[in-house]
Amino acid sequence: MALEIDCESIDDMISIELITGLNALVTQSPEIEEEAELEHVNGVPVGDMEAFEVARDEDYHQLRPSGEGFIENIIEFTLPHSCSENNDAVYLSAVLMKELAESQAFGEGNKRTAYLSGVMFLIKAQAQQGFSKAVYPDLTRDFQEILQEVAVREKDEEDLYRYITSLIHDPMENVRAR
Repeated sequence: MALEIDCESIDDMISIELITGLNALVTQSPEIEEEAELEHVNGVPVGDMEAFEVARDEDYHQLRPSGEGFIENIIEFTLPHSCSENNDAVYLSAVLMKELAESQAFGEGNKRTAYLSGVMFLIKAQAQQGFSKAVYPDLTRDFQEILQEVAVREKDEEDLYRYITSLIHDPMENVRAR
């Protein structure tokens, strides 16, 4: 599946807000979701989430102090540079996943955020090309293991790219089409 993208469109496909939102989604405890339905929790309006903390003694679900800089660097420099060398959306998705998993920009959920960010990038690339259904890999145990190896620099974006490509080209049991 060679899906070439216009490198100028990267900003339309991924953003700091999207990535931080995905991290919040994967690290939010069920208690937060239930309590968020209320107008006030512990006297704090639900809309004022900066002053509100539940279910954790520490803000593990928040960006680390240098986290936003890491993410900004990935979006503004790493992805465009990688795109100038290889504008295949699957490859760029692998680069995005690798950089997010390695950077540890968040206190928690870095690999899950990396996976979701890469998948969202891939889905948006396919939508821009007019695909009626997006194809993306499931987060299987094997995928989790390769992301762990990428996070500790035992594997790189090329390994991840080959792995994702093999999933997309081969068995449909590890790929979703939506």
